[in-house]
Amino acid sequence: MKYVHIIPLAAIVCLLHGCAGVILAGGAAGSTFVYLNGELKTQEEVSLEKLYAAALRMTDKMDFEIQEKSKDGLTGRIYAKGAGDKDIYINMKSLDENNTELRIRIGIIGDEVMSKRIHKEILKQL
Repeated sequence: MKYVHIIPLAAIVCLLHGCAGVILAGGAAGSTFVYLNGELKTQEEVSLEKLYAAALRMTDKMDFEIQEKSKDGLTGRIYAKGAGDKDIYINMKSLDENNTELRIRIGIIGDEVMSKRIHKEILKQL
């Protein structure tokens, strides 16, 4: 029953934005994400520092080559290259001391399968 209000909202967003793709699904550890317009977006119940460290461990585990990385008290960013020279953009924003927004985009148009796989691996690294 948790998604009763989200599904109609997703349908409205889809209609207003040309429906480039809306997918709601449960991720690992009960986390919920939205995949919209080529980007996976989720809110994790963890600090920015822990999520950023987990994302860095994920890049090592998946053999991605970090091109740029940065973190301050409110945001974290990782730009890496993956298999097939794909661009991987991971952006994090601290919402409070125990909640962080996570966004993952692959290339310009996105790759849903790869985004979900990266998300899952980040959660494993927490």
